[in-house]
Amino acid sequence: RAREEGEGSNDNAIPFNKQDFQTLRRECLESGKLFSDPSFPADWNSLGYNELGRYSSKTRGVEWKRPKVRTLSQCEEDS
Repeated sequence: RAREEGEGSNDNAIPFNKQDFQTLRRECLESGKLFSDPSFPADWNSLGYNELGRYSSKTRGVEWKRPKVRTLSQCEEDS
C-alpha cells in the first residue's frame, strides 16, 4: 500500500540513516564544503571484506573519486 501511495519514489523518498537531502544540501551550501557521508566513508571498509577486501584481486586499482562537482552557484540556482 505504501508503494501505491508513492513511498520510496523521488518525490517521497525514504531517508537512509535519517539523512534528509534538503537539510544536507543546505548545510553544504552554507558551509561551502562538499558532503562526506559518515555512514559510507571513502575507505576500504566500505567495500566489504573477503572477496572485496583491501588486498583482493577484485579491488586492485580501485580509486575513490567524486562525481563531477558542480559549483555552489549552480546548486543555488537549482533551489
